[in-house]
Amino acid sequence: MSIDTNPAILHRIEFQAASSNVIILNAEEATLAKLLLKELSGMETTISSALLLIQQFSKKKRRELRAERIALEADMDRVRSRIQRLTIAIAPHKKVPVQVLCRIFREVWCMAWTRSGDFNSFSPKSNYGPWNLRQICSRWRKAALFEPFWCCLALLPKTDVDRSRVRFWAQNIAQLSHPLSLNLQNIKGEEIVHDELILPYHEQISDLKINITGMFLGLPPNFFPSLKHLTVFLGRWLEQYDMFVQSACFSGMNSLRTLTIHVNAPYPITTVPSTIPWSQLTDLTLRPYFKQFTQTQYPVTTPFALTLLQRCPNLKRCKLILTMRAVDKSTTPIHHPTLQCLSLTEKLNAAPDAQQQQEMSLLAHLVAPSLVTLESKFLRRGYPVDLIGSFITRSGCVLRNLFIESDQRRVPFDLSTSFLDQLSSLRQLKAKCFRFSDGTIERIVNGDVLPNILSLSLAANGEASICLLTQLIERRSAQYIDPIPANLTSPVMCITVCVENSSTACPEEVLVGCLQRVKACQGFMKVKTSETTLATWDTYKG
Repeated sequence: MSIDTNPAILHRIEFQAASSNVIILNAEEATLAKLLLKELSGMETTISSALLLIQQFSKKKRRELRAERIALEADMDRVRSRIQRLTIAIAPHKKVPVQVLCRIFREVWCMAWTRSGDFNSFSPKSNYGPWNLRQICSRWRKAALFEPFWCCLALLPKTDVDRSRVRFWAQNIAQLSHPLSLNLQNIKGEEIVHDELILPYHEQISDLKINITGMFLGLPPNFFPSLKHLTVFLGRWLEQYDMFVQSACFSGMNSLRTLTIHVNAPYPITTVPSTIPWSQLTDLTLRPYFKQFTQTQYPVTTPFALTLLQRCPNLKRCKLILTMRAVDKSTTPIHHPTLQCLSLTEKLNAAPDAQQQQEMSLLAHLVAPSLVTLESKFLRRGYPVDLIGSFITRSGCVLRNLFIESDQRRVPFDLSTSFLDQLSSLRQLKAKCFRFSDGTIERIVNGDVLPNILSLSLAANGEASICLLTQLIERRSAQYIDPIPANLTSPVMCITVCVENSSTACPEEVLVGCLQRVKACQGFMKVKTSETTLATWDTYKG
């Protein structure tokens, strides 16, 4: 085979087997081959260009789609934000008028003001008060700045007073004519409070809680013409009490209605402040300065308390914590026609006979025909039940609530039915320090004594007493003419029983059964034992 060396028509084909063949093409075939190769090369170039264009287009399209998606997401965020603003704008509390909103806030503030403690402190450093209200929204800010929330201020006890903050508070009340309530107990910086608050706004103060210091001695009479509620803390033995007696600034307060005195003294006080308008008081409280008073006697005694009661003929509520002392036999009983609530805690250091005990008690020298509530607690001696009975009989009052307590864990005798016979008008009796016999409880169940009782707290013997008390609640439930509604807001009757040695005196199955019966008739019972406490809310849920 001849080989044509013309490169135009000579093609070498190499195989993987390492052999080669030479194919001779004629001129026509070579021309066709060249044309075919040229077209294939052009197609490859076209395909490469097309692929490149497609890639560029796809990148551009992705960028456009990404930008469009970002724009749509931004539009969605703006729409969501607008919907949220519109939702807040049409919220129910937004429709409440500012006056109603202020009234709601003011009621909450008043409830907090009546309670004591750091939690209810309205100081500028506190987390509670108009300083935070004004940061909620414009309507709340208006209510906080232009309504009488600024008229209540309580500085934290035993903390330094910041003059700038007190001045800031004073600037907000400068244009207000509302009465002011100041709680300035045990603060550090009496001079700042005296200069920034008491002197400029003494005519607006209606509620004042303060420690008496020497600064009050220089104030003129009738310095607090609008004062209605006064609470003084006299904790430096008799030094502050003498300052309180000598202060003329509390004289002429025709608007004063409530007086609370916390006094601490090593021996009894005898001087009655003559500047206080005692005849106008409706609420009086005398108690030691500290809750855990460590002295052997309280500074207020029976003769001193009687002297004060003689000067307060219009009292409605009175709370006294005193030491029992002998009273002059020529003293006539004090008649209080308006007294409705009396809370009395009496302590006896010595141990005289029963007759002398009764003569030392305040109840032996008091007549209160309008009395509704009596709280009586005797410390360090037996409870004189006969004294309570004679006081109720002598006063002829329609007593509704009676709370009697003794520091002794249990009185060694049962509460006599003769005493209960004098309490036919009682609705609530709390006498956990007395043990009620089964016979006495049976008389209550039959309605012979305490026919109107609705709440009862007592000590009982065991199983028989609990079963009788369960019958009492069932009978009271049956007295309803109409069926008792299932959603009754208050129980038909409430009973709290203290049982000793419950493991042997009252089996658990009997106790649980009684509680289920009480729960079925819309009553309430709580049984306290030395081991556990069960009530109608935590009995078997099935």
